[in-house]
Amino acid sequence: MKRSILKIALGLLLGLFLYELSASATLNGRVIAENGKPVVGAIVEIHPGGEKLGTNEDGYFSIDVGERKIKQISVTRIGIAPVSVDTDKIKSTEGAYIIEVKTVPITLQGSVATDNRRPGELRRSSTPSVRDIDGRKITMMTGANEDLLRSLSYMPGVVTRSDFTSQLYVRGGGPDQNLVLVDGIMLANPYRLGTYISCFNPYLVSDVELLPGGFPVNYGDRLSSVLYIKYRNGRRDRYSLSTNASLITTSLLAEGPLFDKKGGFIASVRRTHYDLALNAFSTEKVAYPYFYDLQSKLDYDFSDEVYGEIHLNASTGGFKLKTEQGYDDRDIVDLHQNDQNRDGLLSFTLGYKPSDNLNIRSQIAHIYRWDKYRAHGTFDVDVNIDAWRVSVKQDAVYKPDSKDYRVSMGWEHHHGYYDFGWDWVADDTLRKQLRPGDEKPFMPSQYQFDYNGRNLFGGAYLSFDYLKWNKFKPTIGIRMDSSEMVGETNFSPRLSLNYRLDPQHTFKFAWGYYYQHPNYEQLAERGYYPELWRNSDIKAEKAIHYLAGWEYLHDINLVFGLDFYYKHLDDLVVDNPDGIPVNAGRGYSEGIEIYIEKRKLEESKISGWISYTLGKAWKKTPWDAYYPINDQRHTINILADIRLGGGVDLGLNWHFGSGMPYTPIVGADIIYRKDAVTGLRIPYATPIYGATNSSRYPAYHRLDVRLGYNFEWFSLPWTIYAEALNAYNRKNVHYYSYHDIYSEREAIYEMPLMPSFGLSVTFF
Repeated sequence: MKRSILKIALGLLLGLFLYELSASATLNGRVIAENGKPVVGAIVEIHPGGEKLGTNEDGYFSIDVGERKIKQISVTRIGIAPVSVDTDKIKSTEGAYIIEVKTVPITLQGSVATDNRRPGELRRSSTPSVRDIDGRKITMMTGANEDLLRSLSYMPGVVTRSDFTSQLYVRGGGPDQNLVLVDGIMLANPYRLGTYISCFNPYLVSDVELLPGGFPVNYGDRLSSVLYIKYRNGRRDRYSLSTNASLITTSLLAEGPLFDKKGGFIASVRRTHYDLALNAFSTEKVAYPYFYDLQSKLDYDFSDEVYGEIHLNASTGGFKLKTEQGYDDRDIVDLHQNDQNRDGLLSFTLGYKPSDNLNIRSQIAHIYRWDKYRAHGTFDVDVNIDAWRVSVKQDAVYKPDSKDYRVSMGWEHHHGYYDFGWDWVADDTLRKQLRPGDEKPFMPSQYQFDYNGRNLFGGAYLSFDYLKWNKFKPTIGIRMDSSEMVGETNFSPRLSLNYRLDPQHTFKFAWGYYYQHPNYEQLAERGYYPELWRNSDIKAEKAIHYLAGWEYLHDINLVFGLDFYYKHLDDLVVDNPDGIPVNAGRGYSEGIEIYIEKRKLEESKISGWISYTLGKAWKKTPWDAYYPINDQRHTINILADIRLGGGVDLGLNWHFGSGMPYTPIVGADIIYRKDAVTGLRIPYATPIYGATNSSRYPAYHRLDVRLGYNFEWFSLPWTIYAEALNAYNRKNVHYYSYHDIYSEREAIYEMPLMPSFGLSVTFF
């Protein structure tokens, strides 16, 4: 079946290639700003004919015109002044029309929206299924709680396991298989409060790109996806101070110019309110989580050819919990918990453009994480995490004067140090080894762990884009990754093809090899740490991606898309029955994604998207075969933003997901022990598990509603909003809790109906 599909795809590609060679006359052009920089995503309309198309990442556009004589070209985009010019008045260079436009800042509640892309920033991709979202959208997205990672869970092919985590499972891959980058800086464990909320402040985010598969060779050492987060630069025209407050967090943001407006800064502090709110309604069985953080960025233009950036982030947080076992309350453990954690980031970036043909970007970053967790009572847990990493990266792009091709190259090196360890001490009745896929509170699959050591790892890449053909854009590249911990070097060839049949229809294909070298920075998101040193033959995990996609641009802001993916996984690290990690896991994930998006323009009253994903994931080891815990077959997302007028906005978000798998308990082995005090014989039970992940939870669905009002008061722009999460109070099952002899169970539910409100204001 797979061979037939590949033959059909190759035949289609050959036909498209031959069609390209025999294409009719084309009109080529480029849209640039007054400073000479390309304008990305501008809508170009030609007359006569009225065809519309968008400019690419270099500002270029190309369209078949047959034998028509084009008389006029119009260009529009948010952030530029609309322009319509006669073709006989447009200057031409090397057979391409050059259209110069004027940029205009767009003020949205005190913030300026501009294209912050700088020379040397290497992130745009022509691979299928690229999802993007702007930072402003994240702060207003219904149901996302102003959380970046949670907002991405509404994208096709992306799921989360529950309402209480921001961890993302992309197309069947685990959270540790996602590469997360902030302005090119690789992050690990990008969360606060465990995994409940992400570490990203959305008010600093310019835009986000998610590449759910088939990503190019400048990204490596991950099997599943790439998440690139772009922080915006501080405004350079004036100083600004704004605040946002809700039941969840309060944040304060300042930005403004530096050094005669050749630079700018932006900085924000946040604090959660969970501990304050819960203390007001305190009971002995409530946790009090908190965190506060500082995030900042400074940028400066040394000249037209050189710019620099500095990132400085710091965070601290934790929680406390106290539960006490009452009389004849054997389902409640006696437990006192105290968790404290800190993390931080400091980075320097230098961009250099020695000529119009060459962009160079260099970066060095230091990242650290510290965590101490104590739990004492019915059982004792002590966890210590102390880790840091220094990363150095350099990327370069060369494009000749002919613009016929583009060469990208780069390298990266990381020096990591990890000091991880914990002890778990409990009564035998609590020491229940988990089966694959299980999730139970206070029941780890490891009871002792200790590791102290370093890891040197890195990679290099080379990529070639051929740009001469008008419609057919191939990209071929190769990447090398190596790791001291694994002691292996791997080479990853990758290929992507972009074919624009006409201004409305675009076809994309991608294929490639992907490797991931296990290290303890990545493995933290799995929830357990394989004792890699017990197997000197451990090697990198491997995946092969096959992707195909079609996109139809109905008009400027209405898009239809269809994507197919297949991902083959091999050499996955799993523990054998003796607890020794081995490369014995394999599997696959496959699916179809359909989406319709109505993009938001200034004149749009309704925007949003509808998506449906049919997906399947499967995993096999020599001793078991099962569907992983994130195998959700059917997923539907409907998201709408409606402008009601008078400054009032209505947001609706409905999410549906078919039931995810879990391992059922089908019985119990019961033994009786004599109580030393009462002398009574008390039953103790050990569970008997069914086949791994052979049962499924009920389907999940939830509606979130948000109502916002924008107005001016005391000459200041204000926004207030009210939100209802899980508006019809659906009881979605989180997991099942069993009584102590496993004869009965009860459902533990996800988040109930949760009202919220908040406000934001810009002071100047």
